[in-house]
Formats: sequence, structure tokens, C-alpha cells
Amino acid sequence: PPGAAGYAVTEAAALLAAARRPVVVAGGGAIKAAQEVLLVAEHLDAPVVNTVNGKGLLPSTHPLSVGSSPSITPVRQLLQDADLVLALGTEFGETDFDMLFLGDLALSAPLIRVDIDARQLCRNQRPALAIHADCGEFLRQLQPLLAPASETDGAARVAAVKSALHKEAHYHTEFQSFFDLLRSTLPEIVLVGDSTLPTYYAVWQYEAQAPRRYFHSATGGGTLGYAIPAALGAKLAQPDAPVVALIGDGSCQFTLPELASGAAAGVAVAVIIWNNAGYKEIEQGMLAAGITPVGVDIPPPDFIQAATALGCVALRVGTPDALRQALRDSQTRNVPTVIELQQADFISLPAGGWYQQ
Repeated sequence: PPGAAGYAVTEAAALLAAARRPVVVAGGGAIKAAQEVLLVAEHLDAPVVNTVNGKGLLPSTHPLSVGSSPSITPVRQLLQDADLVLALGTEFGETDFDMLFLGDLALSAPLIRVDIDARQLCRNQRPALAIHADCGEFLRQLQPLLAPASETDGAARVAAVKSALHKEAHYHTEFQSFFDLLRSTLPEIVLVGDSTLPTYYAVWQYEAQAPRRYFHSATGGGTLGYAIPAALGAKLAQPDAPVVALIGDGSCQFTLPELASGAAAGVAVAVIIWNNAGYKEIEQGMLAAGITPVGVDIPPPDFIQAATALGCVALRVGTPDALRQALRDSQTRNVPTVIELQQADFISLPAGGWYQQ
């Protein structure tokens, strides 16, 4: 992978040395450089904001780890208050930086942008300094040139963001309890999300504990049905890790037959089907636009019978304790386990509403 031109690294170091409120934004392009991101962030005392594909780059317990998402208001404010932003391997795409339709991210600070793809360097956000390089190579070149941070308020800035996040309109306590249950039941979990309601909340509320332990389709084209085959692939790549697919009843109907391949190959993934009887997020968008909903209330099939016929173990759960036990049991089998739950059994507070700003 290419390193950065020496003059570009020197210029970046000079800009960072002059900054008093720097912020690092790390995307999927930095996923192989977790240790380098950590070392440079600590050297700069800079909060680290990750995109969805960058989840887990810093442990969520690290005092400089913002986590969350640059879509959410407190994080966008942190970026706007910065006096320098170092962006590593991120496209500044809408699904990461404007998931809630708040408008384009307006950065007032100079932007240093590093990407292995030269075509991305000026898309969506124009940088003051564009560096064509592999993120890990660039950070390894940069670190020896950095002086210790003159300001040491990075952790306080992160704490303020996290405090504000819990008061944010789109923060949902019941979804947080659901995510906490998944992580506490399977601490090494690899979670693969589809375009479904809990996955949207996961954008800013689910924190992975290491790189490549969370990914979902909603950061791109929103490919319905992605989670099932992607989870099967993740399990084949990491056979010792507990892999869980999180998918809606609508999305599930696109790729449910793929579970037959998983059963035949003995791939022990767990598939949580979040059943809210239709395409609720699409329905909300239609209503917000004044369109009469059509094609969004398709009755779901009997997933239990269908999954059983495909060679899986399948069951319905209606309580957190039952879900926890089902997840544990899924790790003892050599075929996929399909776990269907009804949204109303886990969520009572209003959810969604991205379009009503």
C-alpha cells in the first residue's frame, strides 16, 4: 500500500501541531490501522469519531472514543467546534454523516483527508490538505513528527458528547437495552445488520469492541436481505466467533432460502428476525412525504415453519430472558438458529421518525 509523500506528512504534522481542538474521524478505510489510530489520537489528545464501518477502531471504554455516529447532533457539533479535522479512510457519505436528514455536514475547520482511493479525496467534503495514502502507512509516517498535545481536554470533550447523546431526541433506551443484551450474552459477538429498525439505531447506539465485529448494509444501497448471506460468510471467515444476523421480516424474505446452504454446510449462525409486519421505515417515509402507503404492509410468512423446512432450528421468543437463552443455545449447534421476535414485545416507546425534523 502506498505511503504518503514526505512533504504532505510534514505539512499535516505542522497543521496538527497548531491545532488546539483537533478531532479524528476514522472510517472503514482505517480498519486495518486500529493501533496506529489509537497512538496518534493519544498523542494529539483528540476525540475519535468512527463511521459505521469504523466501529471498534477504539474500544468504547477508551476516554477518547466518541463512538456513536457523525449523523447525530452532538457529534456533528463536536466536528463543527473543532479547529482541525483529520479524516482517515472515510467517504463522508450521506448514510454515515446525514442519516437523520439534518443537512450536509458543514465543517468550519480545516480538513486533512487521507484515503487510499484518490478519487475520494475531494468528494462530499473538500480538504485543505488531501493525502493519497494507505491510512496505516500515513499514520506510521506521521507519528514521529508529532509533538505532545499542548491541550489535554480531549476526554472532557468526549464525555460532554456522550452526555448530550443520552438526551438526544433519537436516542432510544429500549434499543440500548436490546444491544446491551446482545453484547453481554455473547461478548465476542460479530453482529451483521440489515436494513431494519434496530440497525438504524445501531448506527449511533451500538458500539463494537473490536474492528470488524459490526457491519451492515444500510451504509450503502441498503440491500435488503444482505444480513443472512453476509453472516454466513462472516462465520466461515471467523468460525470461533459468535455471529448474529439482525434482519427485519421484510428483508428476510429476500434471502431466507440462503439458510439452506448454511444448514447443509453446518454454519452455526444465529438469525434474529425483527418482526414488525411490514416495511415500516419505508412506510414512514411515504407518510412524511404525503404519499399514501402502498406495498409496505406485506404479511410475513410463518418463519418458524419455513426455517425448519430449510434445515434450521427455529423458535419464537417474547422476553429478553428467552432471547438471551436462545442466543446461548445457538452456539451449541452446527446449523443456523432462527430466532423470531415481535417488535411490540421489546419496544414500547415510539421509534423511527427520521423524516419528521
